[in-house]
Amino acid sequence: MRTAVAWIVVVLAVGAVGAQDQPSKPKPPTAADHARAGNTAYRAGRYSQAVRSYEQALKLEPSRAVQLNLGHAHLRLEQWDRAIRAYARAEPADAWSWIAECHLRRGRVAEAERALTAHLTLTPGDADAEARRATLLARLGRHESALLAYRDKSRQHPDDPKWLRLIAQELSALGRADETMTALEVAWRLGDRSNGLGRTLGDLCLSRDLYAEAASYYERALAGRKDASAEDWFRLGYTYFQAKSYVAAQRHFDRAASLDPKHANCRLYLGNVALQKDDAKGAAAHFRAALERDPRLADAHVALGNLALGDGDTAAALKHYERAVALGDRTLAVHYNRVLALERAGRRDDALAALKVALHAHPENARLLGLLKRLARAGE
Repeated sequence: MRTAVAWIVVVLAVGAVGAQDQPSKPKPPTAADHARAGNTAYRAGRYSQAVRSYEQALKLEPSRAVQLNLGHAHLRLEQWDRAIRAYARAEPADAWSWIAECHLRRGRVAEAERALTAHLTLTPGDADAEARRATLLARLGRHESALLAYRDKSRQHPDDPKWLRLIAQELSALGRADETMTALEVAWRLGDRSNGLGRTLGDLCLSRDLYAEAASYYERALAGRKDASAEDWFRLGYTYFQAKSYVAAQRHFDRAASLDPKHANCRLYLGNVALQKDDAKGAAAHFRAALERDPRLADAHVALGNLALGDGDTAAALKHYERAVALGDRTLAVHYNRVLALERAGRRDDALAALKVALHAHPENARLLGLLKRLARAGE
């Protein structure tokens, strides 16, 4: 018996030695291994590879977390229907919000709203989901419903200006300009300096000819910003120009032009500022520079036409007016001055023909009707 025992031990020992000499077989990847590989690929932006790894993991072991990640990978690949199927197999509380996102990306707004409603049934009080649902209501054109939802959130979070911005958005869509302005001003007073709010307030003031208020909002929106564009400074300059603050206007137009030397409207308005200083020569140089940057800038043609008409050069004036009309300018000024230039050039019949075109665009204008009477008397 002792010999048998000793033999077995020896055999086992020898077997153990033999096992150490032979290479061990690699273990097949586990579900966790595949899931980790999927996460690594996802973080590296290799979403197709992530999909393959997640699918391998799910074949070995069902997992709602991995299922959710599979949905995310399909979402990144814009494979909306596959993403929806993957999300549908995940945890319902997490899935419905992402299913709504897929529907929204596909433009299926009504389906997205139903998915978010289901999500809110499972997770009531999810602020993000409630906001997204209100946004969907707005996209469906149900602005009153969206407005009520945003106002409810604002009452729950009175110090959060985000809801006031969204309220303003819906009020604007409903055409309630005064209330829009009020909501945005309250958001501003609450300390909201989010990108675009100051500009939006400035734009609203500008649309109401409240130039000083518009300039104030634009100034504060641009304060300390290193990424302000030429268009931002031009808009501020334009506001000061409308307020007849020409020194401030020129300062901001110059800054815009330094940021974007190709900005045609900067040159146009620098010319307009020069006219306010009775510098016709400087104004003409700016207007020509504007046309060099944008040959289709009708306002620059009109401005040069006006300067030529003032100098008695009717041929040059008509050239610019005709070009402005060809570019689509239908303003009273270009029509009136074009007729005036033709009259001064002694081309009465052409002036009458141009006047008929002008009256078609502005049938009740007293200045044009007065010009018609004058031309009619001159032909008697």
